[in-house]
Amino acid sequence: MKIITEIRRENLLRLVDQCGSLAAISEAIGKKRTDPTLRQIKIRACSPKGTVRNMGHFLARLIEEKLNLPSGWMDQDHSLDDASPEERLELRQRRTKSRTFSRAPTCTVSFTDGKPDFHPLDEVRYPSVVYPRLYLADRGFEPKDLKGLIAGEDIPEYSICSGDIVVINTAAGDPRRGTIGIYAFLMPGEDGKDAVVYAKEDRAPTGGVPIGKVISVSRFF
Repeated sequence: MKIITEIRRENLLRLVDQCGSLAAISEAIGKKRTDPTLRQIKIRACSPKGTVRNMGHFLARLIEEKLNLPSGWMDQDHSLDDASPEERLELRQRRTKSRTFSRAPTCTVSFTDGKPDFHPLDEVRYPSVVYPRLYLADRGFEPKDLKGLIAGEDIPEYSICSGDIVVINTAAGDPRRGTIGIYAFLMPGEDGKDAVVYAKEDRAPTGGVPIGKVISVSRFF
């Protein structure tokens, strides 16, 4: 699976073919033609600390804006743009299949008429979590849009541990056009089973189908 920085670099190379040179792109986004930023990304230059220079969210959005590209274009894998109809059909079928929750480990999310200052961490019965309706209404969530998932692995970056109940808002929409936060994605696994992965809005995994934004994580000891 490609990560977002790899996708952005590949799309930068695609733009070089279209625009003629890195210098032309640098000029188009308001930098000097000799600015080293894009070249460092192209050659995967390392900093003195040994970290590879990658394209961040701000630069990706700037390139899209200045080159009149659709929002999120730099974050999308365009390797299949020239694919055959058969290859495109196979990809669509995989993505459609992964929209179901049938393979993802789930838990129960229920609702009460409890006090609005209640936090879901205060009332959990593994594997379930209970929300007061007023708590949800105060935050603009609809009960029908909430889905409970059970984390299958530790994700230290997002403070998620294996076995945690992760509640997502399935009405959050496309993370590339949504609010900042952590989103859940369904990925078709090689064994035919769907897997859930979590990523920030600017790190959407290639081939992943967004299924919701994380609103709470409940842990059991």
